[in-house]
Amino acid sequence: MKIKHTLYIILLTASLIPLYIFASVMIVQNNKNTKSMMQENLRFISESTISSIESFCEARRDTINMITQYEMIQDAVHSSLDGSISDDDSISYINNMLWERKIHCDFLQSLFIIDTNFNIVASSENITASTSDYFAHADSDSLNGNFIISDAYQRLIDGEMTTVVAAYSGIFDLNTQNIIGYVVEEIPTSYFDNYRSNTTLWENGLLYLIDNNNFFITAGNPDESTSDSLTDANDNAIWQKITEHLSCTNHSNTSGQFYFNVSGNEYAIYYAPVHYTDWIIFITIDLSSYQKMKTAYRILLGTTVLWTSVVLLLVHYLITKKITKPVHLISGTLENVQLQKNYALRIPYDKNDELGNLSNKINALLAYAEANEVHQQEYQRYLTKKTQLDPMTQLFNKNAIENKIHAMIEQANDTHTRIAVGFLDIDNFRDYNTLYGHQEGDRVIRFVASILKENINGIVGRNGGDEFLFCLAAVDSKTTIENEIRTVFEKLQEGLINLETGERMSIPCSIGIFAENGSQLHYSYMVQGADAAMYQAKELGKNTYYLNYN
Repeated sequence: MKIKHTLYIILLTASLIPLYIFASVMIVQNNKNTKSMMQENLRFISESTISSIESFCEARRDTINMITQYEMIQDAVHSSLDGSISDDDSISYINNMLWERKIHCDFLQSLFIIDTNFNIVASSENITASTSDYFAHADSDSLNGNFIISDAYQRLIDGEMTTVVAAYSGIFDLNTQNIIGYVVEEIPTSYFDNYRSNTTLWENGLLYLIDNNNFFITAGNPDESTSDSLTDANDNAIWQKITEHLSCTNHSNTSGQFYFNVSGNEYAIYYAPVHYTDWIIFITIDLSSYQKMKTAYRILLGTTVLWTSVVLLLVHYLITKKITKPVHLISGTLENVQLQKNYALRIPYDKNDELGNLSNKINALLAYAEANEVHQQEYQRYLTKKTQLDPMTQLFNKNAIENKIHAMIEQANDTHTRIAVGFLDIDNFRDYNTLYGHQEGDRVIRFVASILKENINGIVGRNGGDEFLFCLAAVDSKTTIENEIRTVFEKLQEGLINLETGERMSIPCSIGIFAENGSQLHYSYMVQGADAAMYQAKELGKNTYYLNYN
């Protein structure tokens, strides 16, 4: 029952109460953040659209400024200003160049050059002098030669009145830097519908791009094709609110936001100027969609909380039904294991569920604990053996071989049998390191170690450096020892392949063996005898052995 009550407390304090608090906080926080998010999204969309239009303006500026630098165009403009007769071939060439540029830019209506008297010097098509009338009546500030895209105006093209804007920049005399004319690109306002249609707005969002005369460059929602008028009554009402606000504020060089209500719905407006023009962009969003989203969010969150509560209650019921018995079985078994120190005990629960899996894991752990002691003993023996071996040769190291020989001498004393101790020293070992390097010297040591290990019928160890120590127990005759030593020498004389020269080289060694019957022998006596025998072998000229057989 304690577990059941605890689960009730956990359910309330760790699940349902935090869930309800979380839901309440989320509703309040959502009310605060969603509107702010929509406003920030409105600003971001507006700035992104403005950036796209300004990038287009900069591309036109760079193209037009490049044309103004052509010497042939400069000469043609000078001729127009002077009233002199221009070279027909030159004018024809310029006209063709402008035509080629026009046909490669599908958004261009026309491309022409005028002088400061607003006479047409050259053009991409046959146009009348009235085409330049717009510039003759333009504000002088817009004719200072800096790049600009004009307000919208209309002219007759192919029998129809077409609304266009002019992108133009001054032609400056290369010597005096005085302005002498303009390069003009005419662009239909319908081209800017692309920017409106490519702008992603919230439901009922609108985009207005107007010039300094409040003429629509493009206007409407992204799905509408109309660019120069508003046909929807609600859109017109929104525009009236915008114009009322603009009449009370100076917006020409600033950006900002404001809010108003139309037909019971609240709208947010973001406006900003477009660089290189006298245009203003306005983007609106209908905040009533925010109210719908807020209501939908509350319904979704409420439904989620309700279903989560039902699920938590169901989970609590299943847990309280299935967990109590197996938990008691598990805890009881573990308590008995602790009291009895008996790892052979097992939990008697084999259901195919999570606690059954846990019981199996604990039973497996008990089985592991049972086997672990045996494993630990085996591992200890492995570590003991590992500490006795020389890393390079895998023979017994100095301490281990001494202990082994001590034990063999004691056994020989007990059984009164003959024992032999031998020393092997590699002759002139330093020459290997000097001539071939330490890596080759290490190969020689490992080679000698392998020969001794394979051919000495006893124990072998590395005494250190290039010295080896071995011991033969229960030696029955002098001939037995000599046969083993001769075999060792034969193998050493066969040698190994030198990795540097590729030639086989023998390994000369001096071996001394001291053999005596066991009675009162001791380690230092036997080792000194073997050491003396080895030096006797060296005095005999090295690369031989000497056996002192008592």
